[in-house]
Amino acid sequence: MKQKYHWHFHQFRLGDFEIEYQDPAGIWEKETWTSDDSFVDVDTSDPVVMVEGFLSSNPNKTIAKPGDNLTLTFSVNEPIQSLEVSDVTIAGLNILSTSPLNSDNTSWQVVGIAVKELMDNLGQGGGGGSNDAAYQFQVKDRSGNISEEVNGDGPILDPTPPGKKSVSLSSDNSKTLFEENQLARDGDNITLAFSFDEPVQFPEVELAGFPVPDHLIQDTSDGKGTDWDAIYTVLEEDPERDVTFQVSFKDLAGNEGLSFSTGNTKTVKIDTQPPNLTKVSLSSIGNDDPSLARARQKVQLDFEGSEKLRDPKVVIHGQAIPLIGVEQTWSARYSVVENDDLALNPRELEGLKLWLDASNIDGQNNTSLSNGSLVGEWKDLSGHAHHVSQTIDNRKPSLTTNLDKPSALRFNDY
Repeated sequence: MKQKYHWHFHQFRLGDFEIEYQDPAGIWEKETWTSDDSFVDVDTSDPVVMVEGFLSSNPNKTIAKPGDNLTLTFSVNEPIQSLEVSDVTIAGLNILSTSPLNSDNTSWQVVGIAVKELMDNLGQGGGGGSNDAAYQFQVKDRSGNISEEVNGDGPILDPTPPGKKSVSLSSDNSKTLFEENQLARDGDNITLAFSFDEPVQFPEVELAGFPVPDHLIQDTSDGKGTDWDAIYTVLEEDPERDVTFQVSFKDLAGNEGLSFSTGNTKTVKIDTQPPNLTKVSLSSIGNDDPSLARARQKVQLDFEGSEKLRDPKVVIHGQAIPLIGVEQTWSARYSVVENDDLALNPRELEGLKLWLDASNIDGQNNTSLSNGSLVGEWKDLSGHAHHVSQTIDNRKPSLTTNLDKPSALRFNDY
Protein backbone atom coordinates (compact mmCIF):
# COMPACT_ATOMS: atom_id res chain seq x y z
CA MET A 1 0.00 0.00 0.00
CA LYS A 2 2.83 2.36 0.80
CA GLN A 3 4.33 4.03 -2.26
CA LYS A 4 7.68 5.70 -2.66
CA TYR A 5 7.94 9.19 -4.09
CA HIS A 6 10.76 11.62 -4.86
CA TRP A 7 9.48 15.06 -4.00
CA HIS A 8 10.07 17.86 -6.53
CA PHE A 9 8.50 20.91 -4.94
CA HIS A 10 9.41 24.42 -5.99
CA GLN A 11 7.92 27.42 -4.25
CA PHE A 12 8.81 30.90 -5.43
CA ARG A 13 8.40 34.05 -3.39
CA LEU A 14 7.65 37.02 -5.58
CA GLY A 15 10.30 39.15 -3.95
CA ASP A 16 12.78 39.70 -6.80
CA PHE A 17 10.80 42.56 -8.35
CA GLU A 18 12.54 45.85 -9.06
CA ILE A 19 11.04 49.31 -9.17
CA GLU A 20 13.05 52.15 -10.73
CA TYR A 21 11.76 55.67 -10.25
CA GLN A 22 13.00 59.32 -10.24
CA ASP A 23 11.88 62.50 -8.67
CA PRO A 24 11.18 65.73 -10.59
CA ALA A 25 14.79 66.73 -10.18
CA GLY A 26 15.83 63.64 -12.11
CA ILE A 27 17.21 61.65 -9.24
CA TRP A 28 16.78 57.93 -9.83
CA GLU A 29 16.09 55.36 -7.15
CA LYS A 30 15.43 51.61 -7.09
CA GLU A 31 13.32 49.39 -4.75
CA THR A 32 13.29 45.55 -4.52
CA TRP A 33 11.24 44.93 -1.36
CA THR A 34 7.91 45.86 0.13
CA SER A 35 7.70 48.41 2.87
CA ASP A 36 5.19 46.30 4.84
CA ASP A 37 7.04 42.99 4.36
CA SER A 38 4.16 41.66 2.30
CA PHE A 39 4.88 38.93 -0.22
CA VAL A 40 3.19 36.46 -2.54
CA ASP A 41 4.18 32.77 -2.76
CA VAL A 42 3.79 31.45 -6.26
CA ASP A 43 2.79 27.73 -6.32
CA THR A 44 1.88 26.16 -9.62
CA SER A 45 2.38 22.49 -8.58
CA ASP A 46 -0.37 20.12 -7.49
CA PRO A 47 0.15 18.46 -4.11
CA VAL A 48 1.29 14.83 -4.18
CA VAL A 49 -0.16 12.32 -1.69
CA MET A 50 1.52 9.16 -0.40
CA VAL A 51 -0.69 6.65 1.47
CA GLU A 52 1.35 5.19 4.31
CA GLY A 53 -1.06 2.74 5.93
CA PHE A 54 -4.65 1.53 6.16
CA LEU A 55 -5.32 -0.80 9.09
CA SER A 56 -8.26 -2.17 11.05
CA SER A 57 -8.66 -2.20 14.83
CA ASN A 58 -9.55 -5.89 14.46
CA PRO A 59 -6.95 -8.30 15.93
CA ASN A 60 -6.47 -9.32 12.31
CA LYS A 61 -5.44 -5.90 10.98
CA THR A 62 -6.32 -6.79 7.39
CA ILE A 63 -9.99 -7.64 8.12
CA ALA A 64 -12.87 -5.61 9.53
CA LYS A 65 -16.24 -6.60 10.93
CA PRO A 66 -19.10 -4.23 11.84
CA GLY A 67 -18.04 -1.92 14.65
CA ASP A 68 -14.31 -2.04 13.91
CA ASN A 69 -12.46 1.24 13.38
CA LEU A 70 -10.23 1.66 10.35
CA THR A 71 -7.43 4.23 10.16
CA LEU A 72 -5.99 5.56 6.92
CA THR A 73 -2.73 7.54 7.18
CA PHE A 74 -1.08 9.54 4.43
CA SER A 75 1.48 12.28 3.89
CA VAL A 76 1.64 15.17 1.43
CA ASN A 77 4.67 16.86 -0.07
CA GLU A 78 3.43 20.27 1.05
CA PRO A 79 1.01 21.73 3.56
CA ILE A 80 -2.63 21.35 2.58
CA GLN A 81 -5.87 23.03 3.49
CA SER A 82 -8.08 21.47 6.10
CA LEU A 83 -9.47 18.06 5.03
CA GLU A 84 -13.13 17.62 5.91
CA VAL A 85 -14.97 14.36 6.67
CA SER A 86 -17.06 14.94 3.57
CA ASP A 87 -13.90 15.06 1.42
CA VAL A 88 -13.15 11.34 1.98
CA THR A 89 -15.15 8.32 0.84
CA ILE A 90 -14.40 4.80 2.11
CA ALA A 91 -16.65 1.91 1.08
CA GLY A 92 -18.62 0.37 3.95
CA LEU A 93 -17.53 3.03 6.47
CA ASN A 94 -18.85 6.11 8.16
CA ILE A 95 -16.00 8.62 8.35
CA LEU A 96 -15.58 9.71 11.95
CA SER A 97 -12.71 12.18 11.75
CA THR A 98 -9.91 13.67 9.68
CA SER A 99 -6.98 15.23 11.51
CA PRO A 100 -3.39 16.36 10.91
CA LEU A 101 -0.63 14.50 12.69
CA ASN A 102 1.89 17.35 12.60
CA SER A 103 1.90 21.13 12.82
CA ASP A 104 2.54 21.90 9.15
CA ASN A 105 -0.40 19.83 7.88
CA THR A 106 1.70 17.43 5.79
CA SER A 107 0.80 14.23 7.69
CA TRP A 108 -2.83 13.14 8.17
CA GLN A 109 -5.07 10.38 9.40
CA VAL A 110 -8.66 9.48 8.54
CA VAL A 111 -10.69 7.34 10.95
CA GLY A 112 -13.89 5.53 9.98
CA ILE A 113 -16.13 2.88 11.51
CA ALA A 114 -17.37 -0.19 9.65
CA VAL A 115 -21.18 -0.16 9.44
CA LYS A 116 -23.05 -3.39 8.71
CA GLU A 117 -25.76 -1.77 6.59
CA LEU A 118 -23.16 -0.05 4.42
CA MET A 119 -21.12 -3.25 4.20
CA ASP A 120 -24.20 -5.28 3.24
CA ASN A 121 -24.89 -2.89 0.37
CA LEU A 122 -21.52 -3.85 -1.09
CA GLY A 123 -22.41 -7.57 -1.17
CA GLN A 124 -21.14 -10.50 0.86
CA GLY A 125 -17.63 -10.23 2.25
CA GLY A 126 -15.53 -12.78 4.08
CA GLY A 127 -16.57 -16.33 3.26
CA GLY A 128 -19.07 -15.17 0.63
CA GLY A 129 -16.55 -13.16 -1.38
CA SER A 130 -14.07 -10.39 -0.72
CA ASN A 131 -14.98 -6.69 -0.54
CA ASP A 132 -12.36 -4.14 0.39
CA ALA A 133 -12.72 -0.84 2.19
CA ALA A 134 -11.89 1.04 -1.02
CA TYR A 135 -11.00 4.69 -0.42
CA GLN A 136 -11.16 7.80 -2.59
CA PHE A 137 -10.23 11.43 -1.89
CA GLN A 138 -8.36 14.52 -3.07
CA VAL A 139 -6.49 17.23 -1.18
CA LYS A 140 -5.99 20.91 -1.89
CA ASP A 141 -2.83 22.84 -1.08
CA ARG A 142 -2.90 26.36 0.36
CA SER A 143 -2.77 27.88 -3.09
CA GLY A 144 -5.80 25.91 -4.15
CA ASN A 145 -4.00 23.38 -6.35
CA ILE A 146 -5.85 20.04 -6.24
CA SER A 147 -4.10 16.69 -6.13
CA GLU A 148 -4.84 13.81 -8.39
CA GLU A 149 -7.58 11.52 -7.10
CA VAL A 150 -6.16 9.16 -4.48
CA ASN A 151 -7.78 5.72 -4.44
CA GLY A 152 -6.99 2.17 -3.44
CA ASP A 153 -8.13 -0.89 -1.54
CA GLY A 154 -8.09 -1.44 2.20
CA PRO A 155 -8.87 -4.16 4.72
CA ILE A 156 -11.37 -6.86 3.76
CA LEU A 157 -14.89 -6.13 4.97
CA ASP A 158 -16.79 -9.07 6.43
CA PRO A 159 -20.26 -8.28 7.79
CA THR A 160 -21.61 -11.85 7.70
CA PRO A 161 -21.40 -14.41 10.54
CA PRO A 162 -20.17 -17.88 9.53
CA GLY A 163 -22.63 -20.77 9.34
CA LYS A 164 -22.35 -24.51 9.79
CA LYS A 165 -22.53 -26.77 6.73
CA SER A 166 -22.52 -30.25 8.24
CA VAL A 167 -22.32 -32.01 11.60
CA SER A 168 -21.68 -35.70 12.28
CA LEU A 169 -21.47 -37.54 15.61
CA SER A 170 -20.13 -41.11 15.67
CA SER A 171 -18.46 -43.80 17.79
CA ASP A 172 -15.75 -46.22 16.68
CA ASN A 173 -17.31 -49.04 18.73
CA SER A 174 -17.05 -52.01 16.36
CA LYS A 175 -20.32 -53.57 17.52
CA THR A 176 -22.47 -50.57 16.53
CA LEU A 177 -20.31 -49.04 13.81
CA PHE A 178 -23.00 -49.15 11.13
CA GLU A 179 -26.03 -48.45 13.30
CA GLU A 180 -27.96 -45.20 13.65
CA ASN A 181 -28.01 -45.48 17.45
CA GLN A 182 -24.39 -46.12 18.36
CA LEU A 183 -22.76 -47.06 21.64
CA ALA A 184 -19.37 -46.24 23.13
CA ARG A 185 -17.68 -48.19 25.92
CA ASP A 186 -14.47 -47.46 27.84
CA GLY A 187 -11.58 -46.94 25.43
CA ASP A 188 -13.83 -46.09 22.47
CA ASN A 189 -13.45 -42.75 20.70
CA ILE A 190 -16.42 -40.48 20.08
CA THR A 191 -15.82 -38.17 17.11
CA LEU A 192 -17.67 -34.97 16.32
CA ALA A 193 -16.98 -33.83 12.74
CA PHE A 194 -18.28 -30.45 11.55
CA SER A 195 -17.72 -27.97 8.73
CA PHE A 196 -18.45 -24.31 7.95
CA ASP A 197 -19.23 -22.15 4.93
CA GLU A 198 -16.08 -20.07 5.47
CA PRO A 199 -12.81 -20.32 7.44
CA VAL A 200 -13.20 -19.93 11.19
CA GLN A 201 -10.92 -19.34 14.13
CA PHE A 202 -10.12 -22.25 16.48
CA PRO A 203 -13.57 -23.38 17.70
CA GLU A 204 -14.63 -24.10 21.27
CA VAL A 205 -16.14 -27.57 21.62
CA GLU A 206 -17.95 -29.29 24.46
CA LEU A 207 -18.42 -33.02 23.90
CA ALA A 208 -19.99 -35.60 26.22
CA GLY A 209 -20.34 -32.93 28.89
CA PHE A 210 -16.68 -31.83 28.94
CA PRO A 211 -14.67 -29.10 27.15
CA VAL A 212 -12.47 -30.71 24.51
CA PRO A 213 -8.79 -29.69 24.94
CA ASP A 214 -7.15 -27.99 21.97
CA HIS A 215 -4.90 -30.95 21.14
CA LEU A 216 -8.00 -33.09 20.52
CA ILE A 217 -9.50 -30.59 18.07
CA GLN A 218 -8.06 -30.91 14.57
CA ASP A 219 -8.38 -28.85 11.39
CA THR A 220 -9.06 -31.51 8.75
CA SER A 221 -9.12 -29.09 5.78
CA ASP A 222 -5.34 -28.71 5.37
CA GLY A 223 -5.25 -25.49 7.37
CA LYS A 224 -8.16 -23.84 5.54
CA GLY A 225 -10.18 -23.65 8.75
CA THR A 226 -13.43 -24.96 7.23
CA ASP A 227 -13.51 -28.60 8.42
CA TRP A 228 -12.85 -29.80 11.97
CA ASP A 229 -12.85 -32.92 14.18
CA ALA A 230 -13.14 -33.14 17.97
CA ILE A 231 -12.56 -36.38 19.89
CA TYR A 232 -13.63 -37.64 23.32
CA THR A 233 -12.27 -40.94 24.65
CA VAL A 234 -14.63 -42.81 26.98
CA LEU A 235 -13.21 -43.61 30.42
CA GLU A 236 -14.04 -46.65 32.53
CA GLU A 237 -15.48 -44.42 35.26
CA ASP A 238 -17.72 -42.50 32.86
CA PRO A 239 -21.39 -42.65 33.88
CA GLU A 240 -23.79 -43.95 31.27
CA ARG A 241 -25.43 -41.12 29.36
CA ASP A 242 -26.46 -39.84 25.96
CA VAL A 243 -23.66 -37.91 24.28
CA THR A 244 -24.35 -34.21 23.81
CA PHE A 245 -22.22 -31.52 22.23
CA GLN A 246 -22.02 -27.79 21.62
CA VAL A 247 -19.76 -25.86 19.26
CA SER A 248 -19.04 -22.11 19.46
CA PHE A 249 -17.17 -20.41 16.63
CA LYS A 250 -16.12 -17.13 14.98
CA ASP A 251 -14.91 -16.33 11.50
CA LEU A 252 -11.52 -14.75 10.87
CA ALA A 253 -13.00 -11.27 11.27
CA GLY A 254 -14.48 -12.17 14.65
CA ASN A 255 -18.13 -12.41 13.58
CA GLU A 256 -19.75 -14.91 15.95
CA GLY A 257 -21.63 -17.79 14.37
CA LEU A 258 -24.74 -19.33 15.93
CA SER A 259 -23.51 -22.10 18.24
CA PHE A 260 -25.03 -25.51 17.52
CA SER A 261 -25.77 -28.69 19.46
CA THR A 262 -27.57 -30.84 16.88
CA GLY A 263 -26.44 -32.53 13.71
CA ASN A 264 -27.05 -35.77 11.87
CA THR A 265 -29.65 -38.33 12.87
CA LYS A 266 -27.13 -40.60 14.58
CA THR A 267 -27.03 -40.77 18.36
CA VAL A 268 -24.26 -42.04 20.60
CA LYS A 269 -24.73 -43.38 24.11
CA ILE A 270 -21.92 -44.07 26.55
CA ASP A 271 -22.32 -47.61 27.91
CA THR A 272 -19.76 -48.51 30.56
CA GLN A 273 -21.78 -50.86 32.78
CA PRO A 274 -22.12 -54.61 32.11
CA PRO A 275 -25.68 -55.83 31.52
CA ASN A 276 -27.56 -57.88 34.09
CA LEU A 277 -30.51 -60.23 33.85
CA THR A 278 -33.69 -58.89 35.41
CA LYS A 279 -35.65 -62.12 34.98
CA VAL A 280 -34.57 -65.77 34.63
CA SER A 281 -37.06 -68.67 34.68
CA LEU A 282 -36.81 -72.40 33.92
CA SER A 283 -39.82 -74.64 33.22
CA SER A 284 -40.72 -77.87 31.47
CA ILE A 285 -43.06 -77.98 28.50
CA GLY A 286 -45.93 -80.48 28.35
CA ASN A 287 -45.75 -81.62 31.96
CA ASP A 288 -48.51 -81.04 34.49
CA ASP A 289 -45.86 -79.92 36.94
CA PRO A 290 -43.62 -77.37 35.15
CA SER A 291 -40.87 -78.02 37.69
CA LEU A 292 -40.47 -81.64 36.49
CA ALA A 293 -39.37 -83.09 33.16
CA ARG A 294 -38.87 -86.62 31.89
CA ALA A 295 -36.90 -87.99 28.96
CA ARG A 296 -37.91 -86.63 25.53
CA GLN A 297 -39.63 -83.60 27.08
CA LYS A 298 -38.32 -80.10 26.65
CA VAL A 299 -37.10 -77.67 29.24
CA GLN A 300 -37.37 -73.97 28.42
CA LEU A 301 -35.09 -71.28 29.84
CA ASP A 302 -36.43 -67.71 29.60
CA PHE A 303 -34.48 -64.60 30.55
CA GLU A 304 -34.63 -60.82 30.13
CA GLY A 305 -31.80 -58.31 30.21
CA SER A 306 -31.60 -54.89 31.79
CA GLU A 307 -30.74 -53.60 28.29
CA LYS A 308 -30.51 -54.95 24.77
CA LEU A 309 -28.40 -58.11 24.68
CA ARG A 310 -26.16 -58.96 21.77
CA ASP A 311 -25.32 -62.59 20.94
CA PRO A 312 -26.12 -64.19 24.33
CA LYS A 313 -25.01 -67.81 24.79
CA VAL A 314 -26.69 -70.54 26.85
CA VAL A 315 -25.20 -73.87 27.94
CA ILE A 316 -27.48 -76.50 29.51
CA HIS A 317 -25.93 -79.71 30.80
CA GLY A 318 -22.70 -78.67 29.08
CA GLN A 319 -24.46 -78.34 25.73
CA ALA A 320 -24.65 -75.06 23.79
CA ILE A 321 -28.32 -74.36 23.05
CA PRO A 322 -29.62 -72.23 20.15
CA LEU A 323 -31.49 -69.13 21.28
CA ILE A 324 -34.67 -67.44 20.13
CA GLY A 325 -35.23 -63.78 20.96
CA VAL A 326 -34.48 -60.18 20.22
CA GLU A 327 -33.07 -57.20 22.12
CA GLN A 328 -33.87 -57.83 25.81
CA THR A 329 -36.03 -60.99 25.77
CA TRP A 330 -34.61 -64.45 24.97
CA SER A 331 -35.43 -68.15 25.40
CA ALA A 332 -33.75 -71.52 24.86
CA ARG A 333 -35.13 -75.08 24.80
CA TYR A 334 -33.30 -78.22 25.85
CA SER A 335 -34.46 -81.75 25.05
CA VAL A 336 -34.15 -84.06 28.04
CA VAL A 337 -32.37 -87.38 27.33
CA GLU A 338 -31.89 -90.52 29.34
CA ASN A 339 -29.54 -90.23 32.32
CA ASP A 340 -29.74 -86.41 32.37
CA ASP A 341 -30.75 -86.75 35.98
CA LEU A 342 -27.34 -88.26 36.71
CA ALA A 343 -25.53 -85.09 35.66
CA LEU A 344 -24.06 -82.72 38.18
CA ASN A 345 -26.37 -79.97 39.40
CA PRO A 346 -25.30 -76.30 39.73
CA ARG A 347 -24.56 -76.61 43.45
CA GLU A 348 -22.20 -79.47 42.78
CA LEU A 349 -20.51 -77.33 40.10
CA GLU A 350 -19.67 -74.56 42.57
CA GLY A 351 -15.90 -74.17 42.77
CA LEU A 352 -15.35 -76.74 40.01
CA LYS A 353 -12.52 -75.68 37.66
CA LEU A 354 -12.52 -78.59 35.18
CA TRP A 355 -15.26 -81.05 34.22
CA LEU A 356 -14.54 -83.70 31.58
CA ASP A 357 -17.32 -86.16 30.67
CA ALA A 358 -16.74 -88.88 28.07
CA SER A 359 -20.48 -88.95 27.37
CA ASN A 360 -20.34 -85.33 26.28
CA ILE A 361 -16.89 -84.81 24.79
CA ASP A 362 -17.99 -82.29 22.14
CA GLY A 363 -20.42 -80.35 24.36
CA GLN A 364 -23.26 -81.69 22.20
CA ASN A 365 -23.72 -85.09 23.83
CA ASN A 366 -21.26 -86.60 21.32
CA THR A 367 -23.67 -86.00 18.44
CA SER A 368 -20.74 -84.84 16.29
CA LEU A 369 -18.71 -87.99 17.09
CA SER A 370 -19.07 -91.68 16.36
CA ASN A 371 -17.50 -94.91 17.60
CA GLY A 372 -13.77 -94.82 16.83
CA SER A 373 -13.62 -91.05 16.16
CA LEU A 374 -10.30 -89.39 16.96
CA VAL A 375 -10.79 -86.61 19.50
CA GLY A 376 -8.79 -83.39 19.06
CA GLU A 377 -10.62 -81.43 21.76
CA TRP A 378 -12.39 -82.49 24.94
CA LYS A 379 -14.81 -79.79 26.07
CA ASP A 380 -14.64 -78.52 29.63
CA LEU A 381 -18.24 -78.59 30.95
CA SER A 382 -17.47 -76.47 34.03
CA GLY A 383 -18.02 -73.27 32.09
CA HIS A 384 -14.41 -72.10 32.52
CA ALA A 385 -13.39 -73.14 28.97
CA HIS A 386 -10.39 -75.17 30.17
CA HIS A 387 -10.74 -77.42 27.14
CA VAL A 388 -8.21 -80.24 26.68
CA SER A 389 -6.75 -80.50 23.19
CA GLN A 390 -4.35 -82.63 21.16
CA THR A 391 -3.20 -81.46 17.74
CA ILE A 392 -0.97 -84.41 16.75
CA ASP A 393 -3.12 -86.97 14.96
CA ASN A 394 -1.21 -90.10 16.03
CA ARG A 395 -1.57 -89.07 19.66
CA LYS A 396 -5.28 -88.27 19.60
CA PRO A 397 -7.43 -90.62 21.72
CA SER A 398 -10.33 -92.47 20.11
CA LEU A 399 -13.94 -92.64 21.28
CA THR A 400 -15.38 -96.00 22.22
CA THR A 401 -19.16 -96.31 22.45
CA ASN A 402 -21.15 -99.40 23.42
CA LEU A 403 -24.85 -99.71 24.03
CA ASP A 404 -24.34 -101.52 27.32
CA LYS A 405 -21.35 -99.53 28.56
CA PRO A 406 -20.60 -95.83 29.16
CA SER A 407 -18.67 -93.97 26.47
CA ALA A 408 -14.92 -93.96 26.95
CA LEU A 409 -11.79 -92.48 25.45
CA ARG A 410 -8.97 -94.85 24.59
CA PHE A 411 -5.42 -93.49 24.75
CA ASN A 412 -2.80 -95.57 22.89
CA ASP A 413 0.32 -96.55 24.78
CA TYR A 414 -1.13 -95.33 28.10
